[in-house]
Amino acid sequence: MTTPDRTRQGEKALLVQPHPLGPQDPSLAEEFAELARSAGAVVVATITARIERASPSTYIGSGKVEEVLAACDALDADVVLINHTLSPGQERNLAKALGRRVVDRTGLILDIFAQRAVSHEGKLQVELAQLKHLAARLIQGSAARLDSQRGGSIGLRGPGETHLEPDRRLLQERKDQLEARLDK
Repeated sequence: MTTPDRTRQGEKALLVQPHPLGPQDPSLAEEFAELARSAGAVVVATITARIERASPSTYIGSGKVEEVLAACDALDADVVLINHTLSPGQERNLAKALGRRVVDRTGLILDIFAQRAVSHEGKLQVELAQLKHLAARLIQGSAARLDSQRGGSIGLRGPGETHLEPDRRLLQERKDQLEARLDK
């Protein structure tokens, strides 16, 4: 399965390496760069971000978001990879602020597994994990896109499904199918 988070071959990736106060461990940044290269990304730069207290909206602070945006523009980066697990809201807010896809560490690792899964069972397990990761990131589109209205047919009046509900239902159906196949 290909997810929106999937890093395509040759994409230019800007890496963001968060670290707590104190000395940095350079091996963590190198490990993350190797993960990015394993996923097929071309690493154009790594930016470190000292995190005293994580921003609830973007994980990194607003000044660092501006620095990452400037670097992305200067280096023509296609995707930003963050070496930390982000909440769906943080990932969404960063993507909006940077105008690029943002993939956290979990999404990157799932992508690598998807590329390398060989057995049928392995492929199903990876797809299931990707669907669970994606399901948490589904949101209402711009300003909670308007509800779909069905025609004025009797019994079908009132607010229709939001655009999100069919997506959620399809994801759940696929997850159920995969789990049933894995049980077999």
